Amino acid sequence: AGQAGVIAAFGPMSPEVSAIAECMAALTTIPTSQRHDATVAPVPWNWGEYSSTRKLKIGYYVADGFIAATPACARAVHEACHMLRQRGYEVVPFRPPMVIQALHLFIKLLTADGGKSAAEHLEDEVIDDSLRAFVQGVRASGSLWKRQLLPRLMRRKGKHRTADLLEAQGTCSSSQLWTAQAHRIHLITLWEQAVQAAGIDVFVTPAHVMLPPPPHVIASSGITLCYTQIFNVLDFPAGTVPVGHATAQDEEDMPSWPRQALDDAFGSELHELIQQGLVYGEQDDAVERLVRDSSCGIAGLPTAVQCVALPWKEETCLRVMRELQADTAR
Repeated sequence: AGQAGVIAAFGPMSPEVSAIAECMAALTTIPTSQRHDATVAPVPWNWGEYSSTRKLKIGYYVADGFIAATPACARAVHEACHMLRQRGYEVVPFRPPMVIQALHLFIKLLTADGGKSAAEHLEDEVIDDSLRAFVQGVRASGSLWKRQLLPRLMRRKGKHRTADLLEAQGTCSSSQLWTAQAHRIHLITLWEQAVQAAGIDVFVTPAHVMLPPPPHVIASSGITLCYTQIFNVLDFPAGTVPVGHATAQDEEDMPSWPRQALDDAFGSELHELIQQGLVYGEQDDAVERLVRDSSCGIAGLPTAVQCVALPWKEETCLRVMRELQADTAR
């Protein structure tokens, strides 16, 4: 309670994107006299934008610098981009700014009380085995072992991603919390400027690093949600839509992951970006091993993409999702 740095987002779910648009329209067109939440701006739903046929500029990426999407998830993005090109849209690569820093901020803001709030909410609750490791980790965030000793050990072994995430956890002073919240506003502005400078209306990203893992590894795979978590930090409207299925070739390409994905995304700049702390190179850490293990036997599983727009552009985001759904159904 009281955590306002990363707002929980409860979005509608439906087999049809059009139903989500109807839901959003209903939620945003409630008469002022019947509104019970003063924090929701009374911005009417723009059916004209949702139904528009104007040509859009689409950005995309399949490697965010934190951890690259697996071949199956990356291919879904490329298939979606092909569909949008077929509609006459301009589709361009987009390099997301400061993703690593944003995800460290995500962890810092969520654990700023040292996990106290989470522990209180879960008191006397029965914890499902699939979440037990996650809950234990949150409760222990900021301990001497997890925030100082273990990160040093991980860094000596070259596991910089794990070390950085551990150091980001733990109790903050009021001053540190305010600084983190100011950093969040700076990141929002940075992203908005980058998207506007590129002239992008909507960008398409992987919905996840990998396809759904077995239940017993869910608690250990939280940071692979990075492609969606960042938009909780930025508070950008986003939604996922199914596009295609995993293939046997996706499995065969896994031995070269993430090295090949990083080379493809960042090219000759990769080494310099790693040195600047803007990209994590191949780590061979527990996360990468988990992703590799969970990417066996995936042929035939559905894949999806995430569509994202700037704040207050939900109609444009849902328009692209609707068009992808229609093209996929053909």
